[in-house]
Amino acid sequence: MAIRPNYLCIEGGGNFEPMNQNDLSNGKVPERKRCSDSKYLCLLLMGWLWFTMPCGAFSQVDTSLVEPAAIDILEESAEATLSEEITDNTAFEQLDVFRRNKLDLNTADAAELSQLPFLTPLQIEGILSYRQGLGPFISIYELQAVPELDLSSIALMLPFVEVSDDINFSSSLQQLLSSKGDHVLIARWSSVLERARGFEQPDDESRSHYLGDPNRYYLRYRYNVGRSFSAGITAEKDAGEPFFAEGNKQGFDFYSAHLEWKRSTQHGLKHIAIGDYEVNFGQGLIQFHGFSTGKSALTTTVKRVAPVFKAHTSVNEIEFYRGLALTWQLGPELSLTGFASRKKRDANVVEATDSLVAEEFPDISSLQSSGLHRTASELADKNSSTQTSLGFSLNLRHRKLQLAINGVHHRLSNPLRPREALYNRYYFTGTRLFNMSASYSWTFKNVHFFGELANADFGAFASLNGLLLSLGKGIETAFVYRNYQKDFASFSTRAFGESRNPVNESGLYFGAKLRLASKWKLNLYNDLWSNEWPSFRNDAPAKGQEMLLRLTYEERRRWLVYFQLKRELKESNVNSELNTSPTLPKETFQTRLHTSYKLTDWLELRTRMDWGKVSQGSETLSGISIYQDFIYRKLGSPWSLSGRYAIFDTEDYDIRFYHYENDVLYSFSIPAYFNAGIRYYLKLRYKIRYGPQLELRFARSTFPALPSIGSSLDEINGNTKTEVKCQLFWKF
Repeated sequence: MAIRPNYLCIEGGGNFEPMNQNDLSNGKVPERKRCSDSKYLCLLLMGWLWFTMPCGAFSQVDTSLVEPAAIDILEESAEATLSEEITDNTAFEQLDVFRRNKLDLNTADAAELSQLPFLTPLQIEGILSYRQGLGPFISIYELQAVPELDLSSIALMLPFVEVSDDINFSSSLQQLLSSKGDHVLIARWSSVLERARGFEQPDDESRSHYLGDPNRYYLRYRYNVGRSFSAGITAEKDAGEPFFAEGNKQGFDFYSAHLEWKRSTQHGLKHIAIGDYEVNFGQGLIQFHGFSTGKSALTTTVKRVAPVFKAHTSVNEIEFYRGLALTWQLGPELSLTGFASRKKRDANVVEATDSLVAEEFPDISSLQSSGLHRTASELADKNSSTQTSLGFSLNLRHRKLQLAINGVHHRLSNPLRPREALYNRYYFTGTRLFNMSASYSWTFKNVHFFGELANADFGAFASLNGLLLSLGKGIETAFVYRNYQKDFASFSTRAFGESRNPVNESGLYFGAKLRLASKWKLNLYNDLWSNEWPSFRNDAPAKGQEMLLRLTYEERRRWLVYFQLKRELKESNVNSELNTSPTLPKETFQTRLHTSYKLTDWLELRTRMDWGKVSQGSETLSGISIYQDFIYRKLGSPWSLSGRYAIFDTEDYDIRFYHYENDVLYSFSIPAYFNAGIRYYLKLRYKIRYGPQLELRFARSTFPALPSIGSSLDEINGNTKTEVKCQLFWKF
């Protein structure tokens, strides 16, 4: 019988070498310290819990250490949603749970391993195949023997995995409740110091204004026992929303609570969630609440991977269900998931077409997604409709093949009647929508196939098919073809494409990641797409192309520099006073030079310069942005400090730059830099020994040439905007 080596780590470096099996059986250990005791691994565990994929994280998500590749995902998400704040932080929290309650390599299944976002589907299949073929892992360092894993992936895994004889999931609820768990309490306050026009007391009460104060409050408590049990409550009030006042006597504007239990079993109840939870099916064509990536510098990260459902713990007020979800294991390879939800939705109420039901069930023109309830009109739309949702997913996993049949039924209490517009002609109308889909994934040698075929009300279809191909440890490629019909409809989706909604689009994507040398790598993608019907802000069928190229040089733990080119060409409306604007090709071109250098073990500098232009017809607009970051974080010190000084000058909002900013724990800020101005911020963190962690953040933007900032109710009379935020984080 073949004997597998036990792998040790050479002290002071990232190289692995095998340990002689006879020495292991005799209890002898080489003179080198065990990797877990070495300085290198200690630094890895305590300071290098960083991530390089869309939603990965490290110890308590220290945003000072977020790697550029992960920053790209957050910036791309902000640009796609036109939002300067990412509210979905559940993936980051999940990795913090894994850090404290590690995944057992000998019991973790594909669903659990997929929650380590730096692992590709091919790597996950490689781990499972290795374990199935050779038996349980002896040591975590035996991961080097898995052909699909490289040293950088293994280094990322180490803080979150272990090899244990014990099963982490308690099979007995009574045993679970008697176990010692972790309590987490977060309290956060933030505000803009300058008073916006909406907070001024109007002379005429009929004039729109904010009913609340400019303070924003966030409060959360969570209790969990390992990865088996979680319970918690979250509350939030946005700036401008009333707080224990007229319009909101309940205090916080948004409340969320959950109870979740998981266990390891091959028969019976495996997973249950009560309260607020998120559901993810297939590739997001009919149902996907989880954080997902679009086109970014992580050019081969194109597959949607997430648990079928999980507790909702973020402050996103839209992307979740409220009710019950459970998974029943029907056998070693077959499981059935079902969920039922009923929750209120914000909607734009309009006059009903049927006067007989107008008073009780008025029509709605759209379902709102902002979650803001600051003015009288926003409060009038709050909870004005009820959405009832039922769904199921039957999953079969046989070796390297996974198949699923998924279904979701939605019912709205009010008829949805979008306003009359050319791009809305095929938009969903009515009160009921039923979606079904079949999704699959299959690994054959070095190729991973995945996809989903979906249907809406037994009519229109949407499909996505892709493959990931590994040509050795130095070359990875991805192909995705999607075809979304113009009359396809679904709620709560996050599909791959130009838009998160899988409708009115077909396209072919190619991405590649090439390891040119030990310190050089090249990422690139090319995406061709078309719309067969007019879309929002595009009054004719359109087509486009998007390309990206990034060349990176990296000396691990010391220096990183990359140069990036990005070009997008698409047909778009031309600004016109006519009701129907003609379309012309619009080209967006951006370049970036980014450097990150660690001067010492406790001081890092990051510099970035962006330049771009937008051309349409005879008009060309350009802009530039430069920033300098510093990050102070000394191992063993309770203090950490980070900051930025940035200057920018752009001719229009169309040529804006989204830049990630270090924020307090579990919070993300990605503002758009445009116009001409400067911006700087400082963030201070102090960890009390055996006590809470305190954070303070100060940020200010100045626009010398502007008499005012913002518009409408958010307009500030002056050229300065100052944001202050403080947070208490206590884990006990």
